[in-house]
Amino acid sequence: LLFKVVAGKHLLELHMSYNLLEVVLHNTFDHSLNTQRYGGKGFVGSPLRLVLYPHLFSHSLTNEITVGHLIQKNAVFSQIFALKYPDLCNYLTDEAHHFVYASDEDWKYRAKVNSHFVLDEDEMKSRNYPGFNSRYEWEVEYKNDVWDPYANGMVDLMYDSDSRVSNDETVKAFWNGLNEVFPRG
Repeated sequence: LLFKVVAGKHLLELHMSYNLLEVVLHNTFDHSLNTQRYGGKGFVGSPLRLVLYPHLFSHSLTNEITVGHLIQKNAVFSQIFALKYPDLCNYLTDEAHHFVYASDEDWKYRAKVNSHFVLDEDEMKSRNYPGFNSRYEWEVEYKNDVWDPYANGMVDLMYDSDSRVSNDETVKAFWNGLNEVFPRG
């Protein structure tokens, strides 16, 4: 179980998937908008990329420094779990085939699962049950009170209508790039 959590969840789903996300961001916004950059023009930036950049920049640096050193041949990861390098690569490949990006953001499904753990006040007293405070509950509170207003506010600053978002060729290219690297998410 420890190996599955560390290798499958942490290494693959967090670090390696964010590497793919960063590559899509770079290809869509940094490279495709600046193919003529050295022809005397300055850097062309998308406001969307500028908003996303601070959220992902430090993650890219962390991956540069750590992930390669953890999973390359004879690195720490295979030694800790007594794996041969090809076996580690095969495991990560197998796990990647089942990975669905942002599946933990299915709020309706998570609410349904969470509902099985929530008891009314009388039932908690009769069972001498202290209550259940799940990660889901505080994540929903954070999503509703912090993240959604922030994200919607940023989009509203950049675009004055939904049609401007849906007609932005760079946003379309970003979406298509995400669907290429995360076909099930």
